[in-house]
Amino acid sequence: MARKPVLEGAVMDILWDEGAWLTTVEVRTLLTRNVAPTTVGTVLTRLYEKGKLQRRERGKSFEYRASETREEYVASHMEQLLDKSHDRGLALLEFVDKLPPDDRSKLRRLLGS
Repeated sequence: MARKPVLEGAVMDILWDEGAWLTTVEVRTLLTRNVAPTTVGTVLTRLYEKGKLQRRERGKSFEYRASETREEYVASHMEQLLDKSHDRGLALLEFVDKLPPDDRSKLRRLLGS
């Protein structure tokens, strides 16, 4: 079960890094580990169904590209995690408390305080 999010992340990284439309075969070729073509196809389809990828036909197959930037993707995951908290304010406080000083400074600048 833990492999799916890791594989999804690896696929997304490839699509962001390449910045181009890629087929299942092309994505599989760029993965650093041996994964069955059907598994890569399933991951791409699921990411497409979640709205994380765009898809278009290329011959008898599909090609994919990311529908959002890496930063938008990360922000979306952060939002999903915050939604799981019973106290968003406390969750945010815990998050900020664990940030390194440089990141806290960046956050203060971004928030304008």
